[in-house]
Formats: sequence, C-alpha cells, structure tokens
Amino acid sequence: MSDGINLSKIERRAFLSYHEDGLLDIMIGFGIILSGLWMYAEMPWLIGAFIPVFTPIYIQSKKKITVPRLGQVEFSERRKGKMKKTMLALVIFNVILFIAGLYAWFAMDIGGRPQWLIDLLSNYMIIFGIFGGIISVVVGFLSDLKRFHLYGIINLIIFTIANNYTDHPAFGLCAMGLVVVINGFVLLKSFMRKYPIYGVDQDV
Repeated sequence: MSDGINLSKIERRAFLSYHEDGLLDIMIGFGIILSGLWMYAEMPWLIGAFIPVFTPIYIQSKKKITVPRLGQVEFSERRKGKMKKTMLALVIFNVILFIAGLYAWFAMDIGGRPQWLIDLLSNYMIIFGIFGGIISVVVGFLSDLKRFHLYGIINLIIFTIANNYTDHPAFGLCAMGLVVVINGFVLLKSFMRKYPIYGVDQDV
C-alpha cells in the first residue's frame, strides 16, 4: 500500500511538472478570446471549433517545447482517465457557452416572457460567470491543476463587473481569455528557465 501511495505521488508530481509549461493555459485562453470575438461578430456557431482547432496545436507544442525538456512521459490509465474527463469538462463548457450565448442573444427578442425570465436575462453575464467558474473549478479538480480554481474565481469577478458596464458577453470572454493567456506565457517563461535545453535557451 505504501509503495502504491508513493508511486501515485511520484506520478502526480511528474504530471504537475509536465503541465508547468502553461501551454494548456495559452491554448484555452486563446480559445476563450476567439469565442468572444466570434460572438461579437455574431457568429457564435464557430465557438464549437475551439476544441478541434487547438487540440492539434497543443499536441505539437508539447512535442516541441515540453518533451525535449522532460522527455516523453507515459501516465497510468487512471491518470489518463482523469485527463479525458478534463477534456470532457472543457467540451461541456464549450457546449454550455455556445447554448447560453445563442439563448442570451436571441431570447431578448422573444415576446410574452414572464418577469422572472426577464430579470434572469438582464443579469445573464453573471450566469456566464457562474457557469464558467464552476467548469474551471471542475477542470482544476479533475486535472489537479489548482490554478484553474483561481481562474474560476477571476471568471466570476470579470463577468460580474461586465454585467454592470456592458451588455455584450464578448468583452467578458476576451478579458478572461487575456488573463489566462498572460498567465500561460508567464508559466511558459518560468518553465523554460527551470528546464533549459543547454545551448538553446539558457538566457530565455
């Protein structure tokens, strides 16, 4: 039992090191920004392209940046299962965002709505913040990447503020995406300094 626990801890440390590079944050952040831009351009159906567009870019980036520094890492089936659940959570977030965006975009033009629905839609960006925060916390829990818990809190704050100053969710999405991207690049720079390829990027 003790050996099993130790192996589990070792794998967890390896997994966290493997995701210190910030690449996941950068890809997700850019995806959120694009989602906001697509929504602002009145093309919310393109949000569904987030996962298939960025997944191959993410995989190639890991091969170019992370693998040369840490080597090829093979995780257990249990860890792979958690990674798949994390991706599923991102897909669910993508779908929820798409549906909520369409609903919020078109529902205001529907007549004969009850007052409770009018009140709910008038604060729909707070609902965006709550859903986005929940999904981010779930991703953090499933992946063991605790920084996603912080993203969840920031997401709720951003959309709560946006609810008072704008009537378009695109601004909240772009602001949230920018926060995630910036932190991703900070993590990437730190990662490259911590695990340099000698003769290539010691001075990064």
